[in-house]
Amino acid sequence: MTGLESLKFESDAGGPGRGAAIAVELSHRRVDVLARASADVAETLGFFPNVSDIDDGYSPGKRQLDFKIRPEARSLGLRAQEVARQLRYAYYGAEALRQQRGRNEVKVMVRLPKNERVSEHDLEQMILRTPAGKEIPLLEAVDVRQGRAYTTIDRRNGRRVVTVTADVHPRSQADRVMGALIGETLPALKEKYPGLTYSFEGRQADRRESMHSLMVGLMFALLVIYAMLAVPFNSFIQPIIIMVSIPSGSWGPLSAT
Repeated sequence: MTGLESLKFESDAGGPGRGAAIAVELSHRRVDVLARASADVAETLGFFPNVSDIDDGYSPGKRQLDFKIRPEARSLGLRAQEVARQLRYAYYGAEALRQQRGRNEVKVMVRLPKNERVSEHDLEQMILRTPAGKEIPLLEAVDVRQGRAYTTIDRRNGRRVVTVTADVHPRSQADRVMGALIGETLPALKEKYPGLTYSFEGRQADRRESMHSLMVGLMFALLVIYAMLAVPFNSFIQPIIIMVSIPSGSWGPLSAT
């Protein structure tokens, strides 16, 4: 989120007119590239005075600790699944007993005491057990680094996507902002980040779908009219002449007035 975070209340009117005025979907195989590209698009949108509620669409997620098995631990028979299992049992618990009490089923879980699982220091002091029964400190068995756990992962055709959204006031000016993005910002981003692709979703996608449906319906209606004229005239050429002359003939009374 760019700028100060704020709450936004909006009624859902339904149909193709709902949603943000601008929704740019960026796609790339690398998450770090998407983060930088979405920030660049959001920064560009911030230069327009009539654009508000800009969201770069990127959420880094919650902090987490990532573990990588060391060769020394592998030589002792430890694998990633075994380390993960021992860590889960220590903090979440291992099921030791399951007992039926009336209609309720009671599970007894065994885990470390609460005062031994409240800080990162407690985790670093944890002792792992090898398949041979030997003990090894966690920090000697794995390399620990801080990472992020993504809350959501959006993909389209197997590629990660991030959607940058913004509102425009009045919304009739959204086409001007989109024109600036298409003409300058987005082509420059494609050169800066090779492999980056973009598309307009949201209201723009609804508009494209509506226009496509309208054109399909128009072509179907023209075919029906042609068939209805071809049958009584028993000709393939006369219906075309009549259908072509109708639009030009409809302007006659207007030009006479």
